[in-house]
Amino acid sequence: MSYGNIYAHMAGLKSYVEANLPARLSQVEAEIGATVADIADHVLGYRDTLTASHYPCAFYVASSGTPEESAQHGEWFALDADILIAYRASTPEALETALLAYSDALRNLVGEDESLGGLCDVAQITYIDWYHGAAMEKDKGVVVVSITMRTELRT
Repeated sequence: MSYGNIYAHMAGLKSYVEANLPARLSQVEAEIGATVADIADHVLGYRDTLTASHYPCAFYVASSGTPEESAQHGEWFALDADILIAYRASTPEALETALLAYSDALRNLVGEDESLGGLCDVAQITYIDWYHGAAMEKDKGVVVVSITMRTELRT
C-alpha cells in the first residue's frame, strides 16, 4: 500500500466486509432464532439510503483521517469510516431485529479480526447508531457503524 492510501483502505474495508459479513450474520441469526436478508448491494461511497433500489444495501464512507506521530519519528494513520446498512421490513419488529442483527454481526466481524484480514494494524468500532426511517417511511431503517482503522506508515 502506498503511503496513507485512503482509497485502498476504503476499498479493502468494503471487500473484507462483503466477503465475511454473511458468515457472521448467519451466526447471529442462529443465536437469535431469526432470518435476516443478506445484503443485495455493496457501494463504496454514499447515496440516500432511504431511496435505494435494492434492500438491504451497504455503503462504505470515509469520514475523517488523522496522521498520528509516534515515538522515534514514526507515524500512524487513523482512518475513520462509516458502514451504513439500509434495511426494509414489513413490520417494526422485523426491522428492529434486522438492524440489531447487522449491528451484532459487524461488531463480531471487527472483534474477531482487528486487522480486518491484514488491511490495517488495528481496527475498532467507535460508535453504533440506528435510524428508523423518515416520516411515512417507517418500514425502512439504517444502522451506522463507525470504525477506526489504524495503520503504521513509518517506523
